[in-house]
Amino acid sequence: MQDGSSTRFIADQAPTDARFTEYDERHMAVYLTLLFSDGEGKSEAEMAQLLFSSVDMKEPDQALAAVRSHLARARWLATEGRHYILGFE
Repeated sequence: MQDGSSTRFIADQAPTDARFTEYDERHMAVYLTLLFSDGEGKSEAEMAQLLFSSVDMKEPDQALAAVRSHLARARWLATEGRHYILGFE
């Protein structure tokens, strides 16, 4: 999926590796956006609208699945995966 305002590619599914990946590094802004939005009580649909263009939103099930996947990854990175980000592998 593409963000309508940039060329940032957001995969349909976030990585599930038990390590910090290059994809994670490139998409930290996506993860932070989702964590902050979740903390503000935004719905998955609202989060999808923040991340995806109107073209991508024509496939709402796919966009919502991507939000769920990336939010789960963001939560993992903020808890269990944080030592990878900090370089304490």
